[in-house]
Amino acid sequence: MDTFLNQLFINLSSYIHQNWQFEIAFTVVASLILILSHYGKKSLEKKFHHIKNFVYIKSAISILIMIIYYNIFHFSGKYLHIKLSSSIFENLMVLYISYELINATFTLLNIENKSLLRFVKGIAFLAFLIVIIIDIADKFNINIGKEYNLWVIFKVVLLVPTSIMVYLITSNIEKLIPEKFSFIKIFLKKYHLVINFVVIVLGFLWIVNIIEVSVNVLIGLSILTVLMLFYIFVVFYIDEKVKENREFYEEHFPDLERRAIYVVTIIFFFFTFFLLRDYLNLDKIIEYLKSIYVVKSDILAISLYSIIESFLFYFFILNLILLAKHLIRLYNYKRTGEFIPTPIEAIVYNFGVLFASIIALSMLGITWKVLLPIIGALGIGAGFGLQSIVNNYISGFIIIFNRKIKTGDIIELPGFAGKFVGSPNDFIFGIVTEIGVINTVVETPDGVEVAIPNSRFVSEDIINYTYTSDRIRIRIPFKVGYDTDYKKVEQILLKIVTEYKGLILSYPRPQVWFFEMKDYYNLFYLLFWMNAKHWRQIRLLRSNIYKRAWEEFKKEGIEIPVISIELRDNFPKKEPDHIAEMDIEEKKKE
Repeated sequence: MDTFLNQLFINLSSYIHQNWQFEIAFTVVASLILILSHYGKKSLEKKFHHIKNFVYIKSAISILIMIIYYNIFHFSGKYLHIKLSSSIFENLMVLYISYELINATFTLLNIENKSLLRFVKGIAFLAFLIVIIIDIADKFNINIGKEYNLWVIFKVVLLVPTSIMVYLITSNIEKLIPEKFSFIKIFLKKYHLVINFVVIVLGFLWIVNIIEVSVNVLIGLSILTVLMLFYIFVVFYIDEKVKENREFYEEHFPDLERRAIYVVTIIFFFFTFFLLRDYLNLDKIIEYLKSIYVVKSDILAISLYSIIESFLFYFFILNLILLAKHLIRLYNYKRTGEFIPTPIEAIVYNFGVLFASIIALSMLGITWKVLLPIIGALGIGAGFGLQSIVNNYISGFIIIFNRKIKTGDIIELPGFAGKFVGSPNDFIFGIVTEIGVINTVVETPDGVEVAIPNSRFVSEDIINYTYTSDRIRIRIPFKVGYDTDYKKVEQILLKIVTEYKGLILSYPRPQVWFFEMKDYYNLFYLLFWMNAKHWRQIRLLRSNIYKRAWEEFKKEGIEIPVISIELRDNFPKKEPDHIAEMDIEEKKKE
């Protein structure tokens, strides 16, 4: 032992004598960097401490900065041939990363046992103090770690806080998991001790050098923790935003939060995979999944990896499209105050689904070269079967580009919409809410959503009330008797219109037409213009105007003419049979 220590002391003295200027300069610069980083972190906390769940972002940024510093110290020391201070600062960054991981875990799991926190940090400090000694000795070509089993001591010491942290995580994390993932909660409750046992076994295998764990693995796990902290913060942020007005979102955007979390989750896995691919040596797993074929032939090869890859891509793009549709409509609502569908929604959805389908099939290994023989083998019958689908699919793009019908338009077409809810109409009237891949959805005033094949909008006559303008003219008929002064009728109806200025446009001005003289009444029309965006109010407005007209007509003594039919019976009345028999007997007696 003395020989190793003497040799280390001699080498250190010789090295410091020759390179003390670089060592001091490196130490000063590294210290300044850490001091500036510390004050930057404090100012950041003061500025954003009011943000809920900011603690996760703070921990993630701290770990990320320490990883950057570690790489700076490592490569600059290697390039400048600085051994002593670079080793100290490198391992100091690893220690800080460990501390942040420990703090983040205790914060996330709401563990307030400060004694346990100090104990875990103390053991971690002891472990990395040993690492610094081993690292400095190795840089001076003195194998003190292996010779005196310092590596074994380090691994044993490090296994203690690692086991404690794994136990805390596995036994407490299930409290944070939502109830809808009950199967995960049950699994962790039942098997968290098994997980801890596996970790301890792996730790002993690492101690006896059967499993190798390098610094890169620790850096990879640190990056994974950073991503997880960012992910947790974003998920909590989305949930808090929705909670601010949950009733509004549940009514108008019921799956907005779910779609947003799906997208964030897939992005998290995407970055995790690509950032940790090299650190955790994931290429071996990828190659193994690629070697497992579900279908393998000369023209088609589908592996387990391609299925997972294509499914995740399609699922991500589909949820991203649906999220984009929600956000577009939400933005439009904040701008206009109305939930009016826009054409951009149909374009985003249709082209997004087409793009996602093509790319997903390509990832799966299905190209046109594969599809053409399959379609040919299916024969003419399949062609006729697909004809309707293809027709509606192409019609959807014709609708989008022709722009005769757009999302948000008020339309009318032949058909039935809601006999069950008592709708007596033999036509469909409502707003276009979605132009889909196969169908176009129209919502009626009764809240009934009707899915209409796209081909109908290309081949049939469609009435579009908002094609070039949102203004439409409404006609309401009134029947009055011949003895009624038409000027009085006109005056009453125009007076009623002024009571509904919020719905009825003042220009063009409302009018009353003396339309026709019928057999027993005069027919008048009340005409006014209104914005078609208030299409849901048309029936109610008509009803209210009729009510007010009924009241005003009664006040003025104006009667609504009704056809009266008088039935006259000119035939003699037939007497009852018993009276007729008595008359006959009397006549006989006479």
